[in-house]
Amino acid sequence: MSKPAIRSVSHSSVVKRLWLIIGLAIIVGGISYPPATNRAIDGVNSVFGTHFGHVVKGFVLGLDLQGGTHLEYQANVSKVAKAGRLSALNGVRDVIERRVNAMGVSEPIVTTERAGSHWRISVELAGVRDINRAIKIIGETPTLEFKEQNTQPVQKSLTPDQQKQMDQANASSTAKARETLAKAVKDPGSMEKLAKSLSKDNASNATTTLGGDLGWIKDKPEYNQIYNAAKGVATGTVIAHVIETKTQYVVAKVENRKEVGTEIHVSHLLIQYAGAKFAPTSTRMTKDQAKAFIQNLKTKITPRNFAFMAKKYSQDAGSNSSGGKLGWFGKGTMQPTFEKAAFALKNGQISNIVETPFGFHIIYRDASRPQYDVQVRAIFFKKITPKDLLPVPDKWKSTGLTGKNLKSAKLDFDQQSGAPQVALQFDSEGTKLFDKITKRNIGKPVAIFLDGSPINEPVVQTEISNGQAVITGNPSLDATKLLAQRLQAGALPVPITLIAQQSVGPTLGKDSVNKSLVAGLWGFLFVAAFMLFWYRFPGLLALLALTLYAGISFALFKMIPVTLTLSGIAGFILSVGIAVDANVLVFERLKEELHLNKPYSSALEEAFHRAWPSIRDGNITTLISCFILYVMFSSSVIRGFAFTLALGVIVSLFTAIIVTRTLLRFVIGTGLANKMKWLFLDSSKK
Repeated sequence: MSKPAIRSVSHSSVVKRLWLIIGLAIIVGGISYPPATNRAIDGVNSVFGTHFGHVVKGFVLGLDLQGGTHLEYQANVSKVAKAGRLSALNGVRDVIERRVNAMGVSEPIVTTERAGSHWRISVELAGVRDINRAIKIIGETPTLEFKEQNTQPVQKSLTPDQQKQMDQANASSTAKARETLAKAVKDPGSMEKLAKSLSKDNASNATTTLGGDLGWIKDKPEYNQIYNAAKGVATGTVIAHVIETKTQYVVAKVENRKEVGTEIHVSHLLIQYAGAKFAPTSTRMTKDQAKAFIQNLKTKITPRNFAFMAKKYSQDAGSNSSGGKLGWFGKGTMQPTFEKAAFALKNGQISNIVETPFGFHIIYRDASRPQYDVQVRAIFFKKITPKDLLPVPDKWKSTGLTGKNLKSAKLDFDQQSGAPQVALQFDSEGTKLFDKITKRNIGKPVAIFLDGSPINEPVVQTEISNGQAVITGNPSLDATKLLAQRLQAGALPVPITLIAQQSVGPTLGKDSVNKSLVAGLWGFLFVAAFMLFWYRFPGLLALLALTLYAGISFALFKMIPVTLTLSGIAGFILSVGIAVDANVLVFERLKEELHLNKPYSSALEEAFHRAWPSIRDGNITTLISCFILYVMFSSSVIRGFAFTLALGVIVSLFTAIIVTRTLLRFVIGTGLANKMKWLFLDSSKK
């Protein structure tokens, strides 16, 4: 049997692949190390006047690195049939996950496992220090409620007492804002310190972490009122009055300003026709008639009579009082065709007829001025609004039917269609209540709430008096199973008992991170030293690929995201060694091929071709081990190790086989290997 041919790759193809690898390196580098990316973004924004946002996505740290709370529960399943115990535990786990999610916990880990004759539930809450609050929230009995639509009238205006409360609170906030303004005017350099200590920004954390720095605000709609007050103020100046927005009182200082273009002052006259966008239904003029009419007006209109003609003839809302004035605007604000025509005019000119989806326009531009963007530092003070005091209208109201009245909820199937459904059975009290509820809500939804959140809103089809009902219309079998599980967990929760608790402080987590980083650095340095000493220039290229491997891995950790624990970091550090294992096999094969005095290009292709089976089989066996560890064990420690190791193995295959090979092909294609043979393992030739 003849040996299969090894396909060569042209130098142009290698160059294309190299550029793709460089592009990938830039992307993953930006994700892995945001500070450098953000500095580059700031540079682009300052040069081109753009407003690209920052890359802020960080790593998700586990309990042992971030600190937090670990709770261990034992479940009492003695009253649950053996066949239904796993389902019951999954129901309890679902309830706990929703409870900790409601606490705002980042990436909680809730697992169940069997320990002999007992079932245990492990809860890891990274970042949570209040262990008593976590125990209280998790240990509460799940609340299941049936609610109907609320038809009671909603309070729309404040009572005298509420109005008084709002006025007093706003007077106090205004006084604090004016007092702070006086301090800032006296000492503009104190703005950052004042913002960190006094600001109450409900929209973001800018006033606490960045000392009130809002950045460049021209294109941030939430700061429109601040921008309008600041755009004409000189750099380094505190605005002389308190800015009042819909929800805040603001003390602001202009840190910097820059010219970003031109804005123009424009008026227009609009004639619409039947079918034009936003044209009134009463419009009878056809498109041709509208065009002929505005052409006639164009012969009569001048800059002196433009406002008069717009008041008399323009069909734009408000023109009869404003004379067609649209005010000041910059590029990117108006309809593109209209905007292009307006900016093409000189001050004092009237346009030809301009057609847009709204109809036909005549545009008059009377003034222009530079447009500025401003970088602002602001201090926010809370402003109470009627919305804060008026009760939030509740779509649903209680029916009195709760989980204690539900005897069972199980997966069932329609006898005719075979569609999955949830079968409900109520006790005697629940049967009477459900009868009344369904009787008055035929054709209306009755919502099912678990722990205060709606999980289903079935519509009542008929009165149900026997206490037995089915919920149909779920999109899939899995969704129906989940609904039955949630209802069962809410009605008949499995009792759980706290048997162990542990609080991990942030100091321990920080120490673990530092040790992990040191271990990873030493591991990388030893691997680098070995590769450079033993394989010389190819070893250096392998290290470049290894650096890209680290960048891709870190980017994937952030984007998936992977909850990093000590065991997960250990798996990653182990994968660093595995990442160069493929290169070691290839380079040893390359030595053998060079011993046979083959040219560098053919020796390289032959080395990769012969090493691939060993690389493939070795990595597959590692991945099989990772898969078994991940599937067979429920412990987050073992699963984290298995996942990061498997991810590292997959990424290392790419960097070793694709990246290192491309780099070597490129270098050999330049002829450098022939000029500096001692760098390319050539000294080992016999």
